[in-house]
Order: sequence, then structure tokens, then C-alpha cells
Amino acid sequence: MNNLIQICVVDSFPIACEGVVKFLEPEADIVIAAQSINYENALLLCRQKSPDVLVLGMVTPDKEMLKLIHQLKQEIPEIKVLVLAAVCDKACAEATLQANADGYMLKTETQSELAMAIREVANGKIPLSRQVVERLIHSNHNEPLPKLTKRQKDILRLVAKGQTNAQIGQTLEISQNTVRYHLRQIFQCLIVCSRTEAVMKAIKHNLL
Repeated sequence: MNNLIQICVVDSFPIACEGVVKFLEPEADIVIAAQSINYENALLLCRQKSPDVLVLGMVTPDKEMLKLIHQLKQEIPEIKVLVLAAVCDKACAEATLQANADGYMLKTETQSELAMAIREVANGKIPLSRQVVERLIHSNHNEPLPKLTKRQKDILRLVAKGQTNAQIGQTLEISQNTVRYHLRQIFQCLIVCSRTEAVMKAIKHNLL
């Protein structure tokens, strides 16, 4: 198969790590390149195996975990980091995504849901568990609602679907420079510094 997704699985709990691997074994397009129960090995593992996706299991994202995600994305930006968390907590989800994780799923997901999340994150989308999305949408109602133009909302919807600047330009029939200009305006309006944060804030304010 040409569209195989190579993944590494890291979780400090051996049962959880083995569980994820067993969960994914039946998926023909997902290949386990490596697994580890040592977070300190995560960066080295990704350097050696060059996976498409790192499935990073955790209970809650402490400072060291957030630092690890940030370092991974800085050193190997092409690798997607899918966090598999034990808690559905707004602050944890936001902190993890602000550290540049590419998705936040809960350990309560089914085999098919986890496999779909891996496919989505590998294709540039931002998979989030339904409970996490609901928590983000229904929190902070007193926060002022950002105002985006119709064009900015159109671009943000395409960003949420995982489209690159070039793809967005083709879809909307505008230049990549125009796409970048609108993204800068979106970031300023939403007070964010990344595409993931922009999508998260748009979801929270029901802009999509």
C-alpha cells in the first residue's frame, strides 16, 4: 500500500501503550513503527523512525509534557503529534494545543474513532474528541465574541479541514499571498499565534 501511516506510540503506562498498539493492529493502513513507555525516548524515537504521527498518551499535560511537545514540533515539524489524554479538561486541551500538538483525543475513544483521528491528523486536520469540543464551546461565554469577515471565516473553515495555503488559494481562487494576509488578520483578531489555536478559538466561539 502506498498510503501507509507510520506511527510511534509513547505512553508511560505499559497497559495503555500495549492497548493502543492492539487497538490499531487490525488497521491495514496504520503501521506501528515503534512503541515506548519512556517519554524521554520520544524525541530520539521520532528522530530514528521518522513516523508520520506520534501518538502521545498522557493523564494530564504537565510542564515537562508540554515542553516535550513543543520541542518535538520545533525539531521535527513534519511529524504530527496526536495527544491521547485521560481527562476532558478545557485548560489541559488548550495548553496542549498551544504547545503545538496537532490533535487532542480522549482515552475513552473506540478503536474506529482512534484510527480515524490518526488518519485525520496525518492529513493535516485537527481531530478533537466530541466531549472536548463541547467543553470548549460551552466555556467562557462572557469572553467577547471575535468579529471575522466572511472571507476570513471561509479561510478558517478550510484551515480546519487541513488545507494548506496553496489549497486554500485554489479553492477560493485567490493568491497564496492573499491567504497569508488574511491569516495574519485572523491571528490578530483572535489573539492567537498558530493555525491550531485559531481553529480552537473559532470552535469555542462557534464561528465555524
